[in-house]
Amino acid sequence: MKFASLADGSHRVTEVEAGGAAWSSGVIRAGDRILMVNGMRTSFVERKRVLEAFQGRAGSFVTLEMQREHDTFHVLLQRAARARNDWLGSFSLRRSEGNAKEKRHMQQAKEEAKAVCVVLRL
Repeated sequence: MKFASLADGSHRVTEVEAGGAAWSSGVIRAGDRILMVNGMRTSFVERKRVLEAFQGRAGSFVTLEMQREHDTFHVLLQRAARARNDWLGSFSLRRSEGNAKEKRHMQQAKEEAKAVCVVLRL
């Protein structure tokens, strides 16, 4: 599951990865607002802290309070293991491709991916 931190202080799901726990639940959709992660309110909390709340050992559980339009709902997900190389492989940097700005953007995305690879499997 990928999410974005917005200027209004909220965090919203941007993508539900096929095969992940969020996808398997059949409940979470892109556009849903993340209100709580494991009892921690997420409004006006920096993205790094929200990511940390998602992290945990494979097989453990994470509880979410979500909002879609005016409805609030709760979801219990079991964390899944994921090999870092599978996800990071899509961020390869080749010297012969793209300009310097694109390479910097890809490097930044790769560094972000290292920090959130466990979260993306939810």
